[in-house]
Amino acid sequence: MSFSKFSTVLGARSGRRRMTIAPLSVSRTACGCPCGLAGSGALTVSFWAGARVSFCSELPQPIDQMRAEKITQSRYRVRMVELWAKKTMIRKAAVAGSFYPGDQEGLIDFFANIGLSAAETRLKARAVVVPHAGYPYSGRLAGQVYSTVELPRLFVILCPNHTGLGAPLGIMSEGAWETPLGQAAIDPDLATAMKERYQLLEESPQAHRNEHSLEVQLPFLQHLLGNDFRFVPVCIGRGSYNPLLSFGIALGETLRDWPEPVLVISSSDMNHFESADTTLRKDDMAIGRILELDSQGLYEVVTREGITMCGYGPTIVALEASIVLGATKGVLIGHTHSGVVTGDNLRVVGYAGIALC
Repeated sequence: MSFSKFSTVLGARSGRRRMTIAPLSVSRTACGCPCGLAGSGALTVSFWAGARVSFCSELPQPIDQMRAEKITQSRYRVRMVELWAKKTMIRKAAVAGSFYPGDQEGLIDFFANIGLSAAETRLKARAVVVPHAGYPYSGRLAGQVYSTVELPRLFVILCPNHTGLGAPLGIMSEGAWETPLGQAAIDPDLATAMKERYQLLEESPQAHRNEHSLEVQLPFLQHLLGNDFRFVPVCIGRGSYNPLLSFGIALGETLRDWPEPVLVISSSDMNHFESADTTLRKDDMAIGRILELDSQGLYEVVTREGITMCGYGPTIVALEASIVLGATKGVLIGHTHSGVVTGDNLRVVGYAGIALC
């Protein structure tokens, strides 16, 4: 992360002093300012360059290190007069080179090989379900989903939590995610609106730090849209039906009121590590519920039949949000499994691509 560079003007009875410095921390200490008073209300600002400046006047706290504030006091005045940049949190790529090619050239070659491009006639979807395995296994189907639907410039991407880290409903509200194709920016305004509407969402960068299932979606969007889009990432742990239902409705209401179109992306694979025949049978049961926009039916069949669909939570949320946004049906874009690539049909993972329209 980096802090702002700004010009700080310090005014006192003994004169004025100008510094161009970047703040590191703010803390309350004993008075150490040039006035020589032994007061107890001093505020010490530490800077990257090692300098420390204290103010004896009682100042309002806390001071937001990332914003320029004008503060007037009887003895001292602190005025932040120039703000060049604000703190930016960059989530570095965690699985580049393993789940997908680790450099720009490799990604471009992969997308060329699968023929990733926007179709002339595309579905107007409210949400999509997209697989998230390594690109050799599910990348072609993921590309078909993104090629088949209309892509706006704003997305909410929901993913399961495979690592167990962070909050049960972990959101990131600022910064950007980096892949070999550049940086994809988070939309802070939409993220804030989502948190205000559904207060169980928690700021949790740690939930996303090593999670692959959302990261693998971004290069597809970057290839098709450049980096001219924004998104809000939400990582969803395993949970019961009612909180997922409530979050989905709240998300749909937030997006319904939003001034620009938003596509919800649910990142999910289907059944795991059973034979191809068993996986396809189990997948079909779950896919049937999704196509009917039946989120409760999906939860019940996954639970009853032991379907190891890792993204059932994100998909339930996407289903409910899409209904609020006017979806009336699901469209199956494709269904496959890893054995098609590996040749091993005894232990496979299922993949489905679905548009909720």
